[in-house]
Amino acid sequence: MAIVTMVTAKSSENKGKETATVVTVVVTVVAVVVVVVAAAAAVGVVVVVVVVVVVVVVVVVVVVVVVVLVVLFLQQIC
Repeated sequence: MAIVTMVTAKSSENKGKETATVVTVVVTVVAVVVVVVAAAAAVGVVVVVVVVVVVVVVVVVVVVVVVVLVVLFLQQIC
C-alpha cells in the first residue's frame, strides 16, 4: 500500500490520469479481496490462506506493473 500511495502522490503532481488509474486498480483489488475472502470464509480456513497468498501475489504484480507504466509515462513527458 505504501508503494501505491507514493505512486498516487507522484502521479497527482503531474497528471490526473495515472492517479485515476491507480485508484481504480486499488478499488478493484480491494473489492475482489472482499468478495473472495467472504466466499472463502464460507468454504474453509485453508482456502482463505491460499486465496490470501494468491491475492497478495496478484496485488504485488499489479503494483509493479502500474509503477513501471507510470515511470515510462513520466519519462515520455519529460
